[in-house]
Amino acid sequence: MIRLSCFLLLLLLPGTVPGKETSLSFATWNVQNFLVQNRFEEGKFLFQYPMPESRKKRIREQILLESPDVLFIQELGGPGYLRELQLDLKAGGLDYPFRHYAGHPESRTGLSVLSKTPPGKVVFHDAVPIGIDAPENPLMRRGIQEVGFKINETWYWFYHVHLKSRYSEDPDDPDARKVRAGEIRALARFLEAHRRANPQDVLFVAGDFNTPFGDRLLDPLRGAFLPVAATDDAGNPDTYFHHSGRSEVLDGFWNLGISPVDVSPAATIVPVPVACPSDHRMIIMRIPERAQGNQGGCQH
Repeated sequence: MIRLSCFLLLLLLPGTVPGKETSLSFATWNVQNFLVQNRFEEGKFLFQYPMPESRKKRIREQILLESPDVLFIQELGGPGYLRELQLDLKAGGLDYPFRHYAGHPESRTGLSVLSKTPPGKVVFHDAVPIGIDAPENPLMRRGIQEVGFKINETWYWFYHVHLKSRYSEDPDDPDARKVRAGEIRALARFLEAHRRANPQDVLFVAGDFNTPFGDRLLDPLRGAFLPVAATDDAGNPDTYFHHSGRSEVLDGFWNLGISPVDVSPAATIVPVPVACPSDHRMIIMRIPERAQGNQGGCQH
């Protein structure tokens, strides 16, 4: 009698077909003030006004069209808004069973993630000191949302951030450069600690850096990490469009330059629709999934 004992190591995320190479899609998007705030809409200044339903609809349409496996979101106003988005997307045919909102109670926005499959671990680091005497806040303003997925026996960790904006009430630091530098150094220390403790893990940073990717301010991160190159179909790498006409690369993914496994990520920037729902563009990174097939032992 022949005994067949096969152990297939399958991906925890959806879309895996044994023996066929597929890819996992991770997206990051700043949806620009998905909350209640003072707004200028249709020629009127409105006090404490919610995001118009027409713009929410365009945001949902963008997500429904791209349908990433995991979506990191910046500038949602609270867990209720994340739940609203999750339910509206489900009604549109896109189900994200897992959601997690990370934010300080006093902060107007936080860090959110939607995923088609629950991650193995999610941690919100809400008290990360930036190492400088900052009048506004001596901690990272929005903290760090750490999300881990176990893929083919390897842990993939995403450190989701939305760094301090370039607006400041400090006359000695009018564009918050000192605060942003402190946040970037704090993030780099976090990543280095993880890398030293778990060198077998694959590490990424995702989100809105509020600092152009070529700025020297990002050098502490650039020491070990590299931006995942991304452009749209026209070859434009800019992800943020200011109302003044200025455009910059502020958003996306960075990954560890020397990775324990061959990750080979590739990223694209979603084209701007005619009626743009945000001043930022969605960036989608795809990681090839080399199906493990019979690894783990197929004994006849």
